Formats: sequence, C-alpha cells, structure tokens
Amino acid sequence: MRKEQHCSLCQGKLVREEDVVIQVNALSYTLAWVCTECSAAFPIATGKGGIIRRASPLYEDGKKLQ
Repeated sequence: MRKEQHCSLCQGKLVREEDVVIQVNALSYTLAWVCTECSAAFPIATGKGGIIRRASPLYEDGKKLQ
C-alpha cells in the first residue's frame, strides 16, 4: 500500500492529475501531484506544451472545482 502524499506548503492531500500543464522556464509538465487544499502543483513528468497565460485552481477545500 502506498503512503499518502501531503503538500509541503499546507499539508493538504496530494492527488495525481494527468491533464495538468505547468510551465517552468522552457519546460512544460503534464503530470503532477496537485494539492486538494491549496491547489499547488508539483510536476512529476515532462511533456511538450505552450505558455500558460492564466492559472486557475483545480481544488479548493478538498473539492475538485473543474
């Protein structure tokens, strides 16, 4: 059984999301751990993508918004 992951910023639960795009310098990430409390995203895989113009939270208070 896998140990539950927690956000390093707020200690909220992390869930694995596959349709997330995170732009960091010249790299785009499409697979990430996303916090269900503060919506912080931690990339775990690289992929091709474009520039993010505006970010919106995926989670708030433990509930998925989108």
